[in-house]
Amino acid sequence: MSSLSRLKEAPAFGEARDRELLKDAHSYVYFESPQGQLIAHFFLPPNHNPEAAHLTCVLFFHGGLWDTSMPTQFVPHCHHFASRGTVAVTVEYRVFNKHRTNPVEAMEDARLAIGFLKQNAGIIGVDPERIVVVGAGSGGHLALSSALQSPSATPDQPDCRPAAVAAYSAIVDTSPKGVGHERFPSPKEAKELSPQSQLPCKNLPPVCCCTAAMTGWHRSIRSPSSPRAIAAKAIAAN
Repeated sequence: MSSLSRLKEAPAFGEARDRELLKDAHSYVYFESPQGQLIAHFFLPPNHNPEAAHLTCVLFFHGGLWDTSMPTQFVPHCHHFASRGTVAVTVEYRVFNKHRTNPVEAMEDARLAIGFLKQNAGIIGVDPERIVVVGAGSGGHLALSSALQSPSATPDQPDCRPAAVAAYSAIVDTSPKGVGHERFPSPKEAKELSPQSQLPCKNLPPVCCCTAAMTGWHRSIRSPSSPRAIAAKAIAAN
């Protein structure tokens, strides 16, 4: 036996960091996926009384090109909004590195996360009509896609579209000319599910797209379709 076995192994740095960042969160399973449980991490305002509250909720989808799970990306933002009287949530969704899945499953998870919040709004203390979705990179793609989907309200399933969207450096074009198309099951699905391909779109909620200047390094990795062009198409349709 190696002498090193007598030493106490430390947890993986990333895991230890995530546990520390999420120690103040209230974490609940929002979906029992075939690949495992998916968790929503809630950050609540001080003295939150869910039975009496009817608050705005901000839901965050992390980036990572649908490959890496990093639900702690927006924890500082969750603390910010919670301290100002908003229920803030950061969720895990299926990614290739952990679940061997593709962006289509991630899009399903985004829809289910919004549905979970709406179905349990009375328990959580939020207004189901004031759920704002925020995402960065591939998370921005999920946020935009959730707003672009068709209404799906049924007696058992609420309409899973958000009240508003904020997308930071979002992947807006997943066609073969864009970013990430090779991660989809087929080129056809990559193009059909690209936010750019779904515009113009009627009854789109308010959308704010933010991006860095398209120069130098950014130009080399970003789609030629800018969020500004996407926003223009959206405005023209409404």
